[in-house]
Amino acid sequence: MMKTPLEILHKYWGFTSFREFQEEIIQSILVSNDTVALLPTGGGKSICYQVPGLILAGCAVVISPLIALMQDQVLRLKELGIEAMAYHSGLHYLEKESILNQLLHNKLKFLYLSPESLRNRKIQAHLQRASISMLAIDEAHCISQWGYDFRPAYLLIHELRSLLNVPVLALTATATKEVLEDIQRELKLNKPVIFRQSFKRSNIQFVVEEQESKPIRLLQILSKLKSSNLVYTRNRKNTIQLSQYLNTNQINAAFYHAGMEAQERAEVLSKWLKSNNETVVCTNAFGMGIDKPNVKAVIHVDIPPSIEEYYQEAGRAGRNGEKSYAILFHNVRDTNAMQSQLVENFPSIQDVKLLYKNLGIYLEWAVGHSSEEMKDFDLAAFCTTFKVNAMTIIYGLKILEQSELIELTDSFQSSSKIQLTSNQSILDDYSLMSLKIQTMLDFLRRKYENIYITPVAIEEYDIAKYCNISITEAISMLHYFKNEGILKYIVPITQSQLRFIGERLRSDELTLDIDWYNKRKQSHIKKLEGMLQYIAEKECRQKNILNYFGEKTSELCGKCDLCLANNKENHIETRTIEILELLRKNNTMTIHQIYEYFPYNQREIIVGIVNDLLSEQKISRNIDQLKVN
Repeated sequence: MMKTPLEILHKYWGFTSFREFQEEIIQSILVSNDTVALLPTGGGKSICYQVPGLILAGCAVVISPLIALMQDQVLRLKELGIEAMAYHSGLHYLEKESILNQLLHNKLKFLYLSPESLRNRKIQAHLQRASISMLAIDEAHCISQWGYDFRPAYLLIHELRSLLNVPVLALTATATKEVLEDIQRELKLNKPVIFRQSFKRSNIQFVVEEQESKPIRLLQILSKLKSSNLVYTRNRKNTIQLSQYLNTNQINAAFYHAGMEAQERAEVLSKWLKSNNETVVCTNAFGMGIDKPNVKAVIHVDIPPSIEEYYQEAGRAGRNGEKSYAILFHNVRDTNAMQSQLVENFPSIQDVKLLYKNLGIYLEWAVGHSSEEMKDFDLAAFCTTFKVNAMTIIYGLKILEQSELIELTDSFQSSSKIQLTSNQSILDDYSLMSLKIQTMLDFLRRKYENIYITPVAIEEYDIAKYCNISITEAISMLHYFKNEGILKYIVPITQSQLRFIGERLRSDELTLDIDWYNKRKQSHIKKLEGMLQYIAEKECRQKNILNYFGEKTSELCGKCDLCLANNKENHIETRTIEILELLRKNNTMTIHQIYEYFPYNQREIIVGIVNDLLSEQKISRNIDQLKVN
């Protein structure tokens, strides 16, 4: 008998109830409705397609823009005993063939596809022949030119849906009214049922602080919290410097950025997920697809470029429903720098054409050459080689990508590869050493075709599961075999990849839509202005965010820094208690030492409170030292 959605949820994930709208979204798909789900970060979007995908006959196809996120989802499903694979441009052609064969032979319940792979007619043909149950579009805002991360390849999805007579589920955490309309139109959804969960996060206290001494203020906040936290910064160097500063001051902190080795990043993530009192200082490379319920605070020490990006990152706080904090530091230098950098770093048309030419030189891709092959692309090395500004190149790559002149993958971890280099008799001799070695070598020889001829992609998880050992032990054994010289073991690296779409043109043949280019530039400026308006807000932070996403409200949250400050009587009472506690804890303090514990723009209030306490003789002053009487 077919299991109910709730039975599936409990069997695989152990939950006894759904979150808001999850069950309704699932039921909508089960009765074949095209469906749009707008769920804020932490709303449980993946459950909305994974549960119906397990109930319906056939394979659910999931379009996702991030390879790293696809790989993470596939691993999680495999750990639950669910057959899933990810198909993307970073795979070897033999790996791609294997995945398509599994699809045709009904061996998969979930197939994750990058949107760019939809250009491949072979994939379209296989999907038409296979038994497909539904089509899920993750990060659906990428289909809109007004979305904060427009991906042209998303516009190909409507071709796929015309080939497949299956229900479509479009999911996103961030969509304005214009973006929502684009999603429905570009996907050609048929009378879609729309579920829109409020973007309101009642348990998060949103705070914006003007800070000249960001590290000091960060230390003060984290010293009070003693919990799992995230600190976001805009550059890699800051992740290292801030984490070192925190560790020096007895705050348990690690750093994380995309330039780290895959194993290092995995270790940081694993340790943080298990910890209840560690802070990770990171760039925006951290957090996508990660569901840690007990994050107490998300602190931004730099201004993000858009409300969408900020709210997605801030929303990683308090997923357990408990009180948590989203804190943003800024100062005059930050806002001035952001405004000027956007203008200075947004490339001119000539900059974009020169970038296109230099990419051909860097990748050794001749004019007129056309290939489906992806080549490794190291942004830092490219900028060093051509002595160019990284932000200008990032904007330029986005313009070329959105003009469908190049295809650029996100940074992802490729599969490990092995090749047996010893003959059968030597392998048999090693098999006599232990049952574990025999089991693993037998598995490798049976499982992977062409393993004697060429390096083939493997999954350490599959090997460990078959041999009934941990992944750590499986990796250790593979390294042992490598050191013994009986096989090659190629450990994966984290790398972006790039290719030219169609023939590489001469830069003077390159035609860019000037009108479209100017609209994109204005879109970037508009998003930055939205972020600066959030910082300058005078009434309520939560209300500002809700209005930005089209959720019009006049209700004040009552707990953000502005609501508390505007409720002056309660605000002064709270600050008075905090100042007295500081003086009791530290015995004596100067007014300037007290300032460091509070936002820069509250110094006038602090002075007033101190003067009141002095006049009430609750505290006293000896030269510049204040203490409780």
